[in-house]
Amino acid sequence: MRSNAAFALLLCATFATFANGAVRATENLLFNSEFDNSQMEAGWAIYFGTLLDWTNEDANACAGSGAGRIRSSTTDVGTQWAEVGQCQPVDPTVWTSGFHAAFSYFSFQPLGLAYAQYFYYTDTACGLNGGSNLGLNSFQGPIGAGWHRVGISVATIPPSAHSIFVAVGAEAYQLEPMELSFDRAYFGRRPVLFTDDFEAVASLCRWSSAVP
Repeated sequence: MRSNAAFALLLCATFATFANGAVRATENLLFNSEFDNSQMEAGWAIYFGTLLDWTNEDANACAGSGAGRIRSSTTDVGTQWAEVGQCQPVDPTVWTSGFHAAFSYFSFQPLGLAYAQYFYYTDTACGLNGGSNLGLNSFQGPIGAGWHRVGISVATIPPSAHSIFVAVGAEAYQLEPMELSFDRAYFGRRPVLFTDDFEAVASLCRWSSAVP
């Protein structure tokens, strides 16, 4: 009896520790992170590309949802580049546990590079209020057929930064434009432990046995 009670206490303590370290839906600061069709591509902005729209090809095949889609532009060296994101105001003095983001992405065309990026600005509107660009951080993701996941986590950012353009992008070494679909977006003060079901409105179709 005592061993069962001890085990139960240990289990509760373990779960409490896990729960405290898990990301809750309210901690995702991005607007329209799941691209439900009532919002379409609202809230997202092109960093580099020619067209931003919506597709019903959802990363988790959820009914009533979809993904954002961006078409590339040609770079000055003849390759294709597409990048899209959201501007988020931040205060580096109160973000004590780092800056964490993640995206799912997919392209029908072969990709040369895929990545998540942070662009730092001195104003709260990612340069739209006259702020200066302070640089960037970038983390590469996998390429190949199917949906993939890329995350970016940094412990500190430039102390004078007051906003971050949180972005996902890809490059293709070809002359023709390519399209990049993106979904399951997250940005917050703690890393995502699971890619399933962190949105504000819970959806059982986003839980799976295949995605960690």
